[in-house]
Amino acid sequence: MGATEQGSSRRRGADDPITTSFTGDDLDDVSLRGDSHSREPVIDAARQAATGQRAAAHAIESRAAEAGALESRASEPGAREPGARELRVSEPRVSEPRVSEATAPDSEVVDSAASGDTAAYAPDSADAPGSAAPRIISLDVARGLMLVVSVAVNAWITAPAWFEHAPWQGVHPVDLVFPTFVALSGAGLAFAYSRRVPLRPMVHRVVVLTLAGFAYTAHAQYLATGGLDLGTFRVLGVLQFYAALVLLVALAHLLVRRWWAWPVFTIVLAVAYAYALSWFAAGCPTGALTPQCNPSGVVDPAVFGAEHIYRQGRFGHDPEGLVALVGALVVASAGASIGHLVKSSRLPTARLLAVGALTLAAFAGVAAATAPLAPPMKRLWTPAFGLGVATACGAVLLLLYLVLDRPGRQPRGQVASVVTYPLIGLGRNSLLVYFGSHVLMTTLVLLPHGAKRPDSLAGRLAATAPGGIDEALWLVLLAVAAWTALAALLHHHGLYLRPSGGRRPRAARSDSESQPLTSL
Repeated sequence: MGATEQGSSRRRGADDPITTSFTGDDLDDVSLRGDSHSREPVIDAARQAATGQRAAAHAIESRAAEAGALESRASEPGAREPGARELRVSEPRVSEPRVSEATAPDSEVVDSAASGDTAAYAPDSADAPGSAAPRIISLDVARGLMLVVSVAVNAWITAPAWFEHAPWQGVHPVDLVFPTFVALSGAGLAFAYSRRVPLRPMVHRVVVLTLAGFAYTAHAQYLATGGLDLGTFRVLGVLQFYAALVLLVALAHLLVRRWWAWPVFTIVLAVAYAYALSWFAAGCPTGALTPQCNPSGVVDPAVFGAEHIYRQGRFGHDPEGLVALVGALVVASAGASIGHLVKSSRLPTARLLAVGALTLAAFAGVAAATAPLAPPMKRLWTPAFGLGVATACGAVLLLLYLVLDRPGRQPRGQVASVVTYPLIGLGRNSLLVYFGSHVLMTTLVLLPHGAKRPDSLAGRLAATAPGGIDEALWLVLLAVAAWTALAALLHHHGLYLRPSGGRRPRAARSDSESQPLTSL
């Protein structure tokens, strides 16, 4: 062994079992130990050890040289790199993380949330550098179930009065659809804003949703009246209402950062809103909220003008007005509470279930406690109504999480995958399906202009029902099948409606990731 190799060996130290070798001084030192009868065997053993160490060092140097040669050839144009990883035995292997929904930039994450293509991924405990956490599909499935009901409700053009919106107090089946969408959207926004709130994508999304709402209002007014009248143009609508909710939830995330603080924020807001409604009701002639005496009938006309609110102010309130927006924020915050619990907590499954059940019980208790202050009604989104809906949505979402996303669960079987696939497709394009089905059914019902419902395009389509099938049921089945097929097809091709738009660079997007369907 040369002097250079000896110096290298001394620098490595004698404790390294692979690189340590014996020098001549080492041999002399060993040979002086022991008595004269054992000196020769010790010297032979030392020489054999030194020979073995030199052979091992030579083998490592040879394999490193081979790996270097392969790397040099791989850098040439058109060169391949077979077996390069296997030969790098002296270096630790570091795998690059695959860019996915979980490792996407925050702007893409938040962009997906508002559109239904929520960047739902495993809790923070699974967010390890270099590994992509699996997508949480329970929120997609919950949205998909809600959208099946929503599309069916929109297509039932002959629904009885007890099914349609309640005139004032009370809750009818249709009253539950939009609040359910809001609660699940709150959970999705919790995933999106769990780390930070990117200002530019959020503002862009709010603006796009608002403009889309104006376009839908103009479309509906034109179909209903045959023209546009700015004097009676409704400023607020469902899409504008949803855009305002996205803005408020985003701003709330600047103040409320802990997952456990969201239930507290929700309860405080709900109680404050209930007492505000009760205080206003105390000044009404009957001592109760009525269509003729309620805060929406005062605030919304004062801000927008009576001619620019719901039904030109004839109904005395606006269910998508500024006052109702406070109640809707309670619903969205309750949904965000469940979303943050699933996304941000590091609780074991049993404790997660216990904390989730306790949170939902608290929401239900507050809903019951505030009912005497402001009775359940969707018209003003009272806390008794909103928290009741959010509690049911949270229970379904937690149950689906435990079944579909719980850590350590058994992989989904083929039957479960087939059943959940169309629901996931609906859930990831929830914005398109929810509002798109409204626009389409409004168009079919109002065309041709002035026609009654049986003579409208929707009525004619229902009349194509085969013998033995109710026409109303046939139209519902057609609508659900068509929107489910469209969503599944778009999901298969990775296309999702994103109001913020903007394509991620192709090199930074995996094949399985979504692409914007449109930027509106």
